[in-house]
Amino acid sequence: MFFFFFSFRKIVIKIGKRKKRKPESSEQESDDDPLPRHASKDDDSKRRSNRQVKRKKYAEELEARLSDEDVKVIVKAKKTNPAASKEPAVQLFVENPTEEDAAVVDKIMSSHIVKKEVSPGVMVEVEEFFVKYKNYSYLHCEWATEQQLEKDKRIQQKIKRFKMKQAQRALFFTDMDEEPFNPDYVEVDRVLEVSYCEDKDTGEEVVYYLVKWCSLPYEDSTWELKDDVDQSKIEEFERLQAAKPDSRRVERPPANLWKKREQSREYRNGNTLRDYQLEGVNWLLFNWYNRSVFIH
Repeated sequence: MFFFFFSFRKIVIKIGKRKKRKPESSEQESDDDPLPRHASKDDDSKRRSNRQVKRKKYAEELEARLSDEDVKVIVKAKKTNPAASKEPAVQLFVENPTEEDAAVVDKIMSSHIVKKEVSPGVMVEVEEFFVKYKNYSYLHCEWATEQQLEKDKRIQQKIKRFKMKQAQRALFFTDMDEEPFNPDYVEVDRVLEVSYCEDKDTGEEVVYYLVKWCSLPYEDSTWELKDDVDQSKIEEFERLQAAKPDSRRVERPPANLWKKREQSREYRNGNTLRDYQLEGVNWLLFNWYNRSVFIH
């Protein structure tokens, strides 16, 4: 999946309804994910989505539809007319996927047997599977029976493979009572973009944030409703959006003032550059001081 990021502050699209998904805690460890750490009880509270989940996805053909000239026109319009950013001419998203596409199971992470009442006084044992759906974040994982998952045409093969893997794991692991996935996967790492959408049924504005999740790559970023995103991360995103870049021109110092940097400065969260990264920075600075390259 390819993500294309633009500096538009407001993107207007129309969206449809999406069924509710009610995630629950799980009883077994996933065989598809890296071994997770133990989670506290507080982690379970983050696995909730008892609202309508309206899914959006990027139009992967956007790059073909959007030419360089289109981008230049949009950027120019935004610079000359601040109001233009509120109503961009380009729609970056497609409407909700079909119900069939939205039902595709990405992975099965656990299973258990539960008793359900099929008629007054009649209880039967039913097997449920804890599943993650394709193009949805781990917030929207849920327990479902095979019958409920039948919209995924390949669900029987997926269940068969899951049970084979579980049987193989049982030969090597005696303790299978672990979290089904790394709890980091429902922790917001950062907010990347915001989108204001219109609910075509109610006409109300719906706010989405593009979320990068902890311990997951950028390609697994998902659009989430405002209520599902940590407010502190939203505020951090808004501060960065409001910050104005320093456009002042910096004059190059004389070449004889260049001095190799022996160690990295400290960055966010106490991070520092690796040796090869520091070497690259020194190479760039050396060439800049010596007028060999242009750095803006």
